[in-house]
This record gives sequence, C-alpha cells and structure tokens, in this order.
Amino acid sequence: SGRTDSVAMHDHPWFTDAKEFEFDSSDILAAASLGCNRVLLLTIDYGSGIGRCEWRILTHPFDASELGRVDIVQGPEIPDDLMVVDLCRIQDVVVAYGGSKLSDEGIVPFWFMAVYTISTGEWETIPYTEGECPVPRSAPYVCTLSDRMVVLGGERKESAEGRTPYSDTWEWSVDTREWTQCEDIPRALAGSVAGVNMDVIRVPVRDASSGDVSVLYSGGRYHLDTDPWQSRLGVETGSSVLDVPLYGQHRLVITMNSSAEPEAVSDLEYWIVDSVSHDRMQCQPLFPPTPEQDVAPLNGAFSCGVIPVMLNPTTLLIFASEVIVRVTIDPFLVSPEFHTSMVGTRL
Repeated sequence: SGRTDSVAMHDHPWFTDAKEFEFDSSDILAAASLGCNRVLLLTIDYGSGIGRCEWRILTHPFDASELGRVDIVQGPEIPDDLMVVDLCRIQDVVVAYGGSKLSDEGIVPFWFMAVYTISTGEWETIPYTEGECPVPRSAPYVCTLSDRMVVLGGERKESAEGRTPYSDTWEWSVDTREWTQCEDIPRALAGSVAGVNMDVIRVPVRDASSGDVSVLYSGGRYHLDTDPWQSRLGVETGSSVLDVPLYGQHRLVITMNSSAEPEAVSDLEYWIVDSVSHDRMQCQPLFPPTPEQDVAPLNGAFSCGVIPVMLNPTTLLIFASEVIVRVTIDPFLVSPEFHTSMVGTRL
C-alpha cells in the first residue's frame, strides 16, 4: 500500500515512459499487431488530392528511440478516398473488414473483407454473399472474441432524413470462414468505443430509458450491466475514445469530456476500471499541458479517434492520425498483485 498512499487518487501513475513519434504525410486508418514488434497498417495519403491507400508493416522495437522501419507491402486493392476499415487480429490472421468511402453522395458503405495470414504474408479475399453475411454498412462496431470477429450494428447510407441504425449482430469464424447471425442489439450504440475484456464486448451507453449502463455481448447474447459510476467516466457529456484490457478484469479507459464551447478542445481523462466491481481510479495524463499551454498536446489528435495496439503486455501503441504514441505501462498494473480497490475511487 506504500506504493499508492502518497499519490492523489485522481492522478495515479500508470506508465513509466511515454514517447510521441511523428508519422509521415499519410494518415493511419487501421492497425493490428502481427507479433514480434510488428504492426500491420492501412494508411491513406491525401497529398495528391486523392486519398490513396497503402498497406504497410511497422517494425518498432518496444524500447526504440526512433519510430522504426516502415515497409510498403502488397495487399488487396482498396478504393481511393476510403474513410473506414477495421483490422482485427484473430489467432494467426488479421481480418480487414468494412468499408466506407466519401463520394458525391456522401458517406457510402461498400463490402470489403480480406484475411491476412501472418506466417505466410498471403491475403485471402472474402466475397459478399447476400443473405449470408452483414450487408455493407457504415460505422459498425467490429471486435474480436476468441476465434471469431463480431460485427455489431452500424448505419445505413446517409439520406435526407439522416442515418438509420442497424440492430443486427454477426459473428465470423476464423475456423469455418462462415458468418452466423446472432441476437439483436438491445440499445442503440453510439458515441463511445467498444472494449473487449475477458472475452466480453462492452459498450457504454447513456439515454433516458437505460440510464448509466453498458451493453455487454458474449456467447451470442446481450445483457445490460448497470454502472452507477459511468457518468464519472464522461459518458454523460462526452465519450470513451480508448478501451484496452490490462490484466484480468482491469481495463485502461481514456474518455473525452466535450466542452459546451464550440471552439474549445475537449479534455481527456485517464482511468483504470474494474469490469466486475466497477471500481475505478483516475490516472495521470499523458503529456500534461505546460504552464504556457491551455490544453494537453494530445487532446486535439485524440479527438479524431485513436487505434490502440498492444505490442506486448506492457507496451501500448496509440495511433492517432499522423501521430504514434508509445506508452510503457507500469508492470505492477498488469500483475496479479494490482487491484483498483487498493487505491479507491474519487467521487
């Protein structure tokens, strides 16, 4: 307990080192770990006026002082002006799924799915089969559970009436290469990212009918988990932008509290959360603002969305547009000895 007694509960240390790297002129759309300090990237270059996509592999030793080597590799062709594709690591493959592009008609979803085998470097394209897989959609939640990829919800093509959400859920098995439709989503999902912990997908939601709850999905079924502390995580006034598992039932959650001022930059808050007890502690920020700065340097970059990739149990890479942040997590926080109840929760 001597480790935490002298630390303010709202500023608990959770990392031993953090370093920011600038990427090149390309934006990072998606990323997934390949193991051995390698990350598969999908990037887009807006320099020519047309967003051209490239597949790359980043090799980044966990203690490197520079970014590391970035190699362009062959991969399935993707349309220009892509906006969204998800990369999911499942066992010994990475699945690229989804697809939304910007056109004269607005945001248009299209079918894209390919499987990258890590050991061989080969790609396999998965075709669209009507009625046997999810229809093309924008902004679904895409997660990995054990040996399968899960697609939750999403939205239909934009129209004059706005966006219409999907409520269906699909699982794709890496073993059978087949899709299975599962239970429908019980609540509209929007705003916050999905996190996976102990083979359970968790999405925080807040509305008049459900209050502070998280929508949990596992084993083909949903249930709602009441969380009386959830508004403390900023979901009421903003959203979670990152949710990654640590050890056991603990998660690292970064939230963004939106300001009422139109031109203001949202504030980031860092938390370690116990998924079972809902106990949580607020942690020190990455790169806090100096006396000359009004906001933390990362707030603007993180507001556009981030992609977390764990290189190993204590090395987290956070991809945010043209910025990569490497965080060395305190080994104590990913050990059996750590528990949030040792620190307590700030009201």
